Amino acid sequence: MYEPIAESLAPELLKLLERVLQEYPDKKLLRDIIVTKVVEELNEEARRGQLPPMPPEWEIKRRFEDYVVSISTSLFRSLRRERVQDLIKSYGRVIVLIGAGFSSDAGIPLARFLNKIDFKEALKDKLKSEEFKKIFKQDMVEREVVKVTKAHEIVAEMFHHKVIIEIICLNWDDLIEKAYQHMYSRKIRKINREEQQPSDDDGDGFYHYLWKFHGDVEDLDYEWIYPGMGGRVFRAFHQYVPELQKHALVFLIIGYSEQEEEIKEEVIRPLESSKYIHTFRIGMDLRLFNQYPKNYIVAPAEWIVPVLFEEARKLML
Repeated sequence: MYEPIAESLAPELLKLLERVLQEYPDKKLLRDIIVTKVVEELNEEARRGQLPPMPPEWEIKRRFEDYVVSISTSLFRSLRRERVQDLIKSYGRVIVLIGAGFSSDAGIPLARFLNKIDFKEALKDKLKSEEFKKIFKQDMVEREVVKVTKAHEIVAEMFHHKVIIEIICLNWDDLIEKAYQHMYSRKIRKINREEQQPSDDDGDGFYHYLWKFHGDVEDLDYEWIYPGMGGRVFRAFHQYVPELQKHALVFLIIGYSEQEEEIKEEVIRPLESSKYIHTFRIGMDLRLFNQYPKNYIVAPAEWIVPVLFEEARKLML
C-alpha cells in the first residue's frame, strides 16, 4: 500500500540521512532498511484499520527521520570513549557471539542457498541435508566466492592476543579460521562437536576457543543446525557459563537475529544478566534496535568492529 509512496521519496530520504549520518559507510543500504521497516509498520497499522494522522508522505518522512535520529544517537552514545571502546580497553576481556550478519558482509548471501534447497526438507531428509552441505562448501569455500573481511581479521587478531577470550560463531563458514591461519600460520583452537572437551591451558580460568555450535564447513559429517531448529549449545559451554558470569567482561553480539531459543536461554540471557558483564548488540536489524534501544548499534560489522577495537589495538603496538 505504502511502497510506491516510499519509493518516490527515496532520493529525498537519502539526502536527509546523509545530513545526519555523514560518516556512515553504506547510506543507501541503511535508507532501504529504514524505509522497509517504516512501510512494514504502516501496512500493519492499515490492516488493523489505523490510518496515519497526516498525509502518507509526511508520515513516512516523519518516521524515517525518527529512526535516523535514534540510530545516530545510539551510535554516538555507544561509541563515546567511556562506552564500548574504553570498556574493551580497560577490561581486556571480550566474548563475541557471531551470527549470519557478520558473514554476510563477506558476501555470503543466505537467500542464494534457499533457492537451491528447502531447509524444511533438509530437517526431514538426511540426503537433502548432505546435499546442502556440499553445495555450501563448493560455492563458499572451494570456489572462494566469499573473502575474509577486515572484521574477521580483527576478531582473529584480538583472539590471538586474548582480548577476545571466546568466540561463539553460529555460522557454518570458515572465514575466522582462514583469517587466523593466514595471520599466524597455525590453526585456531576450535570446538565444533559436542564430544570435544575444552581445557584451560593458560590457567587463567578461561578456555580460549572458537565455539561452533551450529555446524562447520570443515566437518560435513557432524549435524548442522538449520533455521527453524531452535539452536544448539554444547554441554561444555553450558557448564562454563556460570564461571563466565563471575568476571568483568564485554559481550558483543554481532549480526545475530536472536531467533533461536536455546541460544537465547543458554547463552545470551545468562551472560546479559550478570552484573559484571556489559552487553552490546551490533547489526542492521531494526526489530532488535527497537527492542534494545540502549545497547543496539545499527552498523555493518565490516565498519564498526575495527572501530570498537581501535583503542585495544593501540595497546599492542
